[in-house]
Amino acid sequence: MATRARSSAIASGSIVAALTLSACSGGVIVAPTGASTAAVVSASIGVTAAPAAPFVNHGCAVGQEAALSFDIVVMTTKTADLESVTIRLINGTELGGPMITFPKAPLTTQFGTTRIVAGTSRTFTLSPRFVCGPDRPQSVAADLVVVEASGAVHSVTVSRTLP
Repeated sequence: MATRARSSAIASGSIVAALTLSACSGGVIVAPTGASTAAVVSASIGVTAAPAAPFVNHGCAVGQEAALSFDIVVMTTKTADLESVTIRLINGTELGGPMITFPKAPLTTQFGTTRIVAGTSRTFTLSPRFVCGPDRPQSVAADLVVVEASGAVHSVTVSRTLP
């Protein structure tokens, strides 16, 4: 009976954390794994730079690249490392769109460590440079891969519309 109450408390805590993250900065995905319904990884994405400025006249204001900054907030119920992040701009007319992947080595160089301690959240601010296209992006999505110390891999996708 104590195990069931503990599992229920963990699940409830994960849901509260996911709701808290979503209230702060955008879409949230909760990825239940295994036999438990408790989420192991939850995340959100927020835009930290105004996206309207780089995208004018169906292209870029200056040059052929646009830079936006994104706050990716990740919370895990078990200590894990952020293995990779792929950020995609979506213009609404096609599947996909321009994307940039940040593998483990550049993430480690930028942040020192990609470790997320169990029960805490960690914010990773990324500023990818996208080649401008003919259409202003309508939304952004980030595909995250998180790996637990045990080797268990969790994939999470978060998205949000751009202002």
